[in-house]
Amino acid sequence: MLILCVLAAGEASKAKPLLAQSMQTLLETAKTPLPENWDQTLDLPQVCAVHTLQALVRGSGLGAAVLQFAPAVAILSLTLLSSPCWAMRNAALQLYSSLCSRMLGQRPSSEDSGPTQHGMSPLAFFFHYPALQPFLLGELRGAAQDLQGPSNEAKLHLQPSLYPVLTLLAQLQPGVQDSTETLSDFLPPLLELSASPIYSIRVMASKALVAMTPPSEYMNILIKLSAHLPSPRECCCHNRLHGQLLQIKAVLERALCTVR
Repeated sequence: MLILCVLAAGEASKAKPLLAQSMQTLLETAKTPLPENWDQTLDLPQVCAVHTLQALVRGSGLGAAVLQFAPAVAILSLTLLSSPCWAMRNAALQLYSSLCSRMLGQRPSSEDSGPTQHGMSPLAFFFHYPALQPFLLGELRGAAQDLQGPSNEAKLHLQPSLYPVLTLLAQLQPGVQDSTETLSDFLPPLLELSASPIYSIRVMASKALVAMTPPSEYMNILIKLSAHLPSPRECCCHNRLHGQLLQIKAVLERALCTVR
């Protein structure tokens, strides 16, 4: 709280040198490798740095000034989810949640009324935060690659950053003017994630697929998904079939909502 108050009372210029220096120091501290035999009963400086970053992201005193550091903070928090230290993973998850709320705004209180038509489009999101596009795409591709096994069944591989990445993408809203070329690279790994052995990943991948698919491509995606459905006598992976049906359902619901 003290750091937040000092930074909020700092120089009012657009550059905000005190904020920039503080963010850089906190990011470097959080990235510092943990000691080999750390004492989990003590507060590590790396964990304290992550909690301080969360306070700066959540604090209203800094306004939108802190968003210029959003890509670096997002990449840091997603990377730290693989830390062997529970306190670090917990702090990173809290930081990531606060950052997503700051970047995208608060989500509607109820999701029972169907897909919302309001929110930031993928094109607008990556325009504001261009450094996140290659990183998020790399995380999806890595997760999709890890699923590929020697048989028809996908391998179980836990990637701590995957679900948070899918959750972020799923909160975006398809834009009418979104470029197909800009988002096309995201579609193959999202389609591959339909075969994940983890139920929640299949569900969230279907939501992310809808968000990253321009409305003009709904028909092509539906045709592609339908063409890959197994025939009645064909041996199939039940997880993949379930994931494909989830994606078909999600795209159809969004397409019908768009027509209305």
